[in-house]
Amino acid sequence: MILRLFKLAHAEARAGVGAFAMSAPADTVVTFSEPKRSGEANAAFHALCGEIAQAHLWHGLKLDTEAWKRIFVEAWSRTEGKPQGRLVPSLDGRGIVALGIQTRSLSKADMSDLIEFVSAWAAEHEVSA
Repeated sequence: MILRLFKLAHAEARAGVGAFAMSAPADTVVTFSEPKRSGEANAAFHALCGEIAQAHLWHGLKLDTEAWKRIFVEAWSRTEGKPQGRLVPSLDGRGIVALGIQTRSLSKADMSDLIEFVSAWAAEHEVSA
């Protein structure tokens, strides 16, 4: 099986996609997707959540960076009309597990919107982040 990955960053890459398509075996599946979030954006988001975790209590609770990340992703997804996480019973039936949205699946544009959402929340709640 031949696997190829093309980043459509310039005319030559686009031409390469066309050439590959013409020579690909029948029934080859082609998928186009938006660019995913960058490492820099991911680091900025985690830093922002970390600063909020240090400075803000949530309903009297001190939450860690990961908890804030989950809270913000869930809230942002609701405001943007994106798919949301779910609560499901645990394997032993004695608890609940939150199945959240993974930031690794966000596009660059979505990650930018999420960072803007969190920054606005921080400003509104007087958290200097």
